Amino acid sequence: MSSSHTHHPAISLIVPVYQVRDYIGDCIRSITAQLEPPPFELILVDDCGGDDSMELALQLLATTDNPLAHRVLCHERNRGLSAARNTGIAAATGEYLLFLDSDDQLSPNALSLLYEAALQHGADVVIGQTSLMTDDPAWMDNQTGILWQREEALKAYIAEQWMVQGWNKLLRADFIREHHLLFEEGLLHEDNRWSLYLAFSKPSIYCIPERTYVYRNVRPGSIMNSYSMRNIEHLLGTLSEFARLAVEEGIAERPKVQLFFAKRLNAYLKWQFHKVPPNRRSYLSLARALRAAITPPMATMLRLNDNLHFRRMEKIAHLPRFAALPLLSIYLRKLNAYDHQNQQHNIHE
Repeated sequence: MSSSHTHHPAISLIVPVYQVRDYIGDCIRSITAQLEPPPFELILVDDCGGDDSMELALQLLATTDNPLAHRVLCHERNRGLSAARNTGIAAATGEYLLFLDSDDQLSPNALSLLYEAALQHGADVVIGQTSLMTDDPAWMDNQTGILWQREEALKAYIAEQWMVQGWNKLLRADFIREHHLLFEEGLLHEDNRWSLYLAFSKPSIYCIPERTYVYRNVRPGSIMNSYSMRNIEHLLGTLSEFARLAVEEGIAERPKVQLFFAKRLNAYLKWQFHKVPPNRRSYLSLARALRAAITPPMATMLRLNDNLHFRRMEKIAHLPRFAALPLLSIYLRKLNAYDHQNQQHNIHE
């Protein structure tokens, strides 16, 4: 099942496998087709999908002309993407870690490009650019050509200059373990929470200009294509964690931090209003999640410290839909106005 190696590999490539029989072939072929990669091990984590995805992956690995050092780790039950990645981290022996979702693919020279950049710049994290399987004008590339050191990496996160996804990032394993940067199990949008803690751990980060990852943004049933109040509640929970960490770091009153919080909150509320079927239960749930997310320091930033909007949200939740929707749109307009006002100024830290 696995080939042995006596020396630690440069990279541990961690691939959680769960119900991807239609995509796993392309994923594995993108790994075996790597051009002049550094020594790496492949860790496949079987998360009990109940289909033959793992069998297909192993068949491809057994018949490839390019034998790879690989291991299969099996969960006893389905535990989700976060747990699968954590299992891979615990087992990895490589100097660096790289997560690859099993419905996505690596570019042909991904491993060599990321690793060479890590050696050249001595970075804890190297991030590549991403190709999409369909066009998405809203997709944001990472800013390249800058080595962010410690505090600068956190500022770059707040400025949204690097992407939050766990994949397509070459991560120094010792840094990940030293800062206990595991993924929270049972959480939707786990990458948002993980990248938040990564940023506040203040790594050194370098983004390369080459595209090293192919993201399948059209897969039916994926988290990013599914919508529910639970999605919003988990996103707002992560936003609440951002508020707490910003206060602890002493940066909560900085205009750029305020703007980041307002923009994220605005985006999540828009997502809820546009995607989640409006009903009394979802409004009540949203009101509770907002109250948890907007701590007093962040409420002050958003000029909501009198709690007027919280009280309004909770009252709106009891109204019929025809009355609730126009009133809820007022909340969005206020946040949009806040965004626009701040974006018109040249904000200096």
